[in-house]
Amino acid sequence: MSKRIRYFLVHLAVSFILACLVTVLVTLFWYPVPLFKAAGLAKIFFMLLAIDVLIGPFFSLLVYKEGKKTLKFDLSVIVLIQFCAFAYGFYSIAEGRPAWIAFNKDRFELIRLNEIDDREINKALPEYQTASWMEPKWVKVALERESVEVQNQVLLEEGMSGGMYSVAQSPRFYRSIENADSMAWMQKAHPVTALKKYNDKQKVDAVLGRFAEADYYLPLKSKGYDMAVLINSKDPTWKRIVDLRPW
Repeated sequence: MSKRIRYFLVHLAVSFILACLVTVLVTLFWYPVPLFKAAGLAKIFFMLLAIDVLIGPFFSLLVYKEGKKTLKFDLSVIVLIQFCAFAYGFYSIAEGRPAWIAFNKDRFELIRLNEIDDREINKALPEYQTASWMEPKWVKVALERESVEVQNQVLLEEGMSGGMYSVAQSPRFYRSIENADSMAWMQKAHPVTALKKYNDKQKVDAVLGRFAEADYYLPLKSKGYDMAVLINSKDPTWKRIVDLRPW
């Protein structure tokens, strides 16, 4: 086997292993299914994998020529470019990972790390001042606990933002979703049978067959695809996100 092919295979193998490690991290921890789709990650993620696994090794194969004076320099440049492209893509994925799933008014909202409004973050409860590095946490927006002046200010900002800002992005208003005084959010839920209005009936039946505990659902609003959160009216701690349209 020539040195050219050997170098190509080693480069390809290292790139493939790195891509596998990133895929495990992304799909198991940062973007657990189906949040991968809900967050609209697919495009940038597959671009990252294509650059890492294919383009870098391919260019190495293209420029590799034994005895070439600039071979080490050329290969170093390819690796550097590949690393920079990978680092940028990985950073974008890390910054865009789901941080909070916040109940707001009558729906859940998927809040990504780069969407968090950190103004006055010091006023948030300690457990909400820092987002988890693992899967997103469930919380409830408790704007009603604030003064009328603060409520009006937030509502005005939401209205003037043209949909670019939501109070669900502000951790200072977060409270536990499982406290007894927070159970009012379940009163906004819809019967799971209503999902058949917006989805294929067979698909709904298949999903509900996997989650027999579910009797109600709430919408999950996201920048990518809106989905449904199945809930159990007798157990507020039981929640499952499914790839069904909520409206």
